[in-house]
Amino acid sequence: MGIDPWAPSLAIARVNVASAGLDSRVTLVDTTIEDFEDAVGFDLVWLPSFFIPESVLDVAVTRVFELVRAGGTVVVGVRFVDETDPVMAAADDLFTVRSGGSVLDSVQAILRLERAGFADVYEVPRTWNPPLRFIVGRHA
Repeated sequence: MGIDPWAPSLAIARVNVASAGLDSRVTLVDTTIEDFEDAVGFDLVWLPSFFIPESVLDVAVTRVFELVRAGGTVVVGVRFVDETDPVMAAADDLFTVRSGGSVLDSVQAILRLERAGFADVYEVPRTWNPPLRFIVGRHA
């Protein structure tokens, strides 16, 4: 299942899902995380903070907690910026905010997940090059 309120993203996703032959396994929904409803819930949720506006980030995290079944996991994607390059860090933050996302670091992500009720929250040790950090929490 994938949700997105932006029609161009959904159009691209639908083409990609169809091209992969996964139409019968992947459902794409035009909605926001705040408005998304599901009676069954999920074992795993990906929450890319850099696509979620700051004004709804806490609501989104709480909503994800409600949607993850007991024993399930959330993975929050947060930025990874080389803080030794302050100009690049500022440009990355500006790009994220202007694109409608949240600038969230690992500590803030961990605190938000714990506040929502997730347990065993930690940052996955980074062994890759793409500019992401992954914060994982479990719904006890």
